[in-house]
Amino acid sequence: MDNRRETPTVPRDKVIFCETVPGAFSFLATEYGFTLAQENECLFTARSKDCLVRVYLEWGDIAVTLQPSDVHQIQGPRAPARELGLAIILACLDIKIEWPGGLVTKPEELTTRIHQLATLLRTHCVPLLQGDFSNWSRFEAYGESLVGTWKEEQQRLVTDARLRDIRSKAESAFRKGDYVTAIDLYGSVGKNLTPAELRKIEYAKKQLKNLANRDSLRICTTSLSPFLPVNDPHYNTIERSVLDFSRVR
Repeated sequence: MDNRRETPTVPRDKVIFCETVPGAFSFLATEYGFTLAQENECLFTARSKDCLVRVYLEWGDIAVTLQPSDVHQIQGPRAPARELGLAIILACLDIKIEWPGGLVTKPEELTTRIHQLATLLRTHCVPLLQGDFSNWSRFEAYGESLVGTWKEEQQRLVTDARLRDIRSKAESAFRKGDYVTAIDLYGSVGKNLTPAELRKIEYAKKQLKNLANRDSLRICTTSLSPFLPVNDPHYNTIERSVLDFSRVR
């Protein structure tokens, strides 16, 4: 019996990431004196005396971040500085590019993405790579504003998802004739009710009122035929007679 353990297979995207990043970001060492190191199979760091660059592989995409090495370079109250994504920095600089984002589904796309981000960093972040962080507070403020916008958008998406779920359950209850549940669910939508949903609530209330009236008539028919079981055919005849009588009145 062979007791040797199989060597775990490294996912292809991690292999490509580890093979591609050192070459794509080698300019950091040759042009700016950075030291590039692989921290693990999903992270490379490049350090100089002034700047720290990280390259991540995360959830089928590549992320590049920058951060000052020396927090004392930062002017203003925002020390220590946190890392900011390359996308945020370029957006703050108002650089007009088509950001190479989105999930990577093919190995060759991953290689292309790494080289694209390396090129953007090399082309547009020269002052930062040289240690000039005089604008970093502005980058941080811009990043914070985006985080606030992102949180608002996330809250909106959560609310929309909740309303879709409630509406789906309310519609199902309405179609099944479960008007009490439908009214409760539609009521929880609040001010977001559409005109069609308001009409359904009114219809459901009318149906419940009719059912309540019908229940009253059932009590009446039961008193008229105390010796007949409910499933006796004569019971339905008596009930219809009372209903017909109520319509005439």
